[in-house]
Amino acid sequence: MKKLFPLISSVVLLLGIAGCNSKPDFNKLVVRMKYSHDAIIRIRIVEELSAIKDPNLVDTLMALIRPETLDGNVYSDAIEVLGNLGDKRAVDELISRIMDHDLYRHSIAINALEKIDTAWRYTEKAKSYVPVLIKQLESDDVLKKSDAVQILGMIADKRAEEPLIRALSEKVPYIRTDLFNALGQIGGENGLKALVSVLKDNYNDTEEEAILSSIESKRMQPYLKGNKDIVDPLIKILNHSYNTSLRIRSISVMRHLRDDRIFKCMKENLTDLYVSRRIAESLSEYHWRPENRADSVHYFIARRDKNSLMADWKKTREVLMSDLRSRDAKASVNAIYAFQGLADGEAIEDLVNIMNHQGLWSMSLAGFLINYGNQTLSDAAKNWAEGYGYKIESINGVSRGSLESF
Repeated sequence: MKKLFPLISSVVLLLGIAGCNSKPDFNKLVVRMKYSHDAIIRIRIVEELSAIKDPNLVDTLMALIRPETLDGNVYSDAIEVLGNLGDKRAVDELISRIMDHDLYRHSIAINALEKIDTAWRYTEKAKSYVPVLIKQLESDDVLKKSDAVQILGMIADKRAEEPLIRALSEKVPYIRTDLFNALGQIGGENGLKALVSVLKDNYNDTEEEAILSSIESKRMQPYLKGNKDIVDPLIKILNHSYNTSLRIRSISVMRHLRDDRIFKCMKENLTDLYVSRRIAESLSEYHWRPENRADSVHYFIARRDKNSLMADWKKTREVLMSDLRSRDAKASVNAIYAFQGLADGEAIEDLVNIMNHQGLWSMSLAGFLINYGNQTLSDAAKNWAEGYGYKIESINGVSRGSLESF
């Protein structure tokens, strides 16, 4: 019987809520919310309160989240209801709560503000905190510093640009990422130059991707087109990074630029199987047309254009066989994919002969072949690797199934 009591209490309380008249007494609901420890009941109460259109309810809820009258038992629920009600009178109070040095509290306050009015960040109340937040960037408390960086990015006030740039000497990884994001949200020529400067000598994939994301932000784009310093770092990433998503991001940024160096780099990377489709799309935007048969074949592979490849199969096959015999790993993988996609079994045997007589030129390529899905290639690559004392079990390349087919 004792075990049934909490369940019975919950049912009774739910029935009590459901039995409220068309104008429920929000004060009674607030009291129930304060003292109920049942999550289901509290969710239902939040729903009930969110449907009440009474100005006095907003005042009551704001009192529950003010520091001097704060009720920790209902803080998050009260803020959720304020967000659901959408009354703009709550905006200033919720902005003040963002300044609470409690990650959970300011997160739910931001969520509520976004529901009420996304323009909250441009209000005088929000901008009044900018000097305080800038000062907070000097704090030894990493959580306070991180909060300041994130909120300054949301408010996007130009006064924060230079202080955020100076803070780029920060060593804590997640704060550095927050700094990149904040500068992207604010925009500006100086912010872009600072991000490009960090990108030049950076070999951290996570940071590079965050920087490129910020550089491509809407507020940065007006300054991006005239910046020539970013070209070399982008080319470095596309040519040398092993991170496919990072290479894709670099291509995305390149599409905003018009520079002969970028055009040349894209053309040279048309045989990069994992990003070639993005490159082909970008080259089309440049109104580029292939200048020779090899360029045409690589372009058609990138576009997964089987009909064009098969239109002059003899020449297509010559180009792909030349790629297979080259010492270029990217071109070789691209050719293997094309032959397999075009169902040319003879070419597979040719590749096996190349492996047996010329050998492969990287363990990464051997890994690709072993895991590609063709048993003949897999066996030949395993034999080659084992001849050098290696046994490849993990996937170093990608399986054929993870690529778009012809």
